[in-house]
Formats: sequence, C-alpha cells, structure tokens
Amino acid sequence: MQFSQRLRELRKEQNLTQSQLSSLLNYSYTAIANYENGRNEPRMSDFIKLANILGVSTDYLLGNSDIKYLQEDSLWLEEVYKILKKSHISLTKADQIFIDFIYFNTKKTALQKNITQQNFNEIYSKIIKESSQYLLETILLLFQNKLYYNIIKRSIINELNI
Repeated sequence: MQFSQRLRELRKEQNLTQSQLSSLLNYSYTAIANYENGRNEPRMSDFIKLANILGVSTDYLLGNSDIKYLQEDSLWLEEVYKILKKSHISLTKADQIFIDFIYFNTKKTALQKNITQQNFNEIYSKIIKESSQYLLETILLLFQNKLYYNIIKRSIINELNI
C-alpha cells in the first residue's frame, strides 16, 4: 500500500478530517488532501510527526512495512512491567490493559497538544480520570449485553460443574 492510501486509512481510523490533521501539523487545510491525492509529500520532519500523531511507525506509514505500531511502545511497557515486578507488584491482565490504555491515551494526547513538564501532571490526571470512566462504562456495557452475560454465566457453571 502506498503512502497516500495509508495516510487516508489511518486518518479515518483516528476519526480526523483532513483539516483537523492539517492543523495538528500547522499546515494549510489542503496539505493533507494533497498528500492523500499523491500531489505532494511531507518533509521528513513532518513525516515523522505525522507518524507519531497517527501512532504508527514511519515504515508503516510509508507502506514499507505491515508492522503498524511503534516498537518503542512495547519496549517502554516491558520496562514498566519489569519495574513493577522488581517492586513485587503483580499485575493482572486487567492491570496490563489499563496501563496500556493510559499509556496510549497519554502519548496520543501529548502528540496532539503542547504538553510541557509544567502542565503534564494536570493533563495526566485528567487522562487517568477520563480513561477510568471510559473503561468502567465499557465494562458495564459488556455486562448489559445478554449474549455476553449468558456466555460468561454458562462458562462459570460448566467450570464449577453445577
């Protein structure tokens, strides 16, 4: 897949308009349209920023690779898990999902907004609060789904031989 196609696909996945993505790069509103139509290509520094905003590797954005996410993300998370393990803090799968969710939301926000050391704590606290609320609502919606609820219930009954 070519850069122009990948860019359009990723922008739509992020629910961004061409104008919104252009403004994140401080471009005119037509810049992204020109990229997606193959008329122009970004400068290298803007290309890297674009990949970061979209949360993918530059190779993926270029169409040179099918590995979508940045390797640094998994390396960072592995480091967090090692530190927690050394501190004798064991993580459940739910903990890991929450850490991943917080990390990616924080990184996405940092790339889209001007986060500094001075405003990081305030923004991070807001992300934690919003993420917690979102995950809680998602879990509650799952249990309101009768099919999901019944599948879990049947699995527990079978496991307990009731």
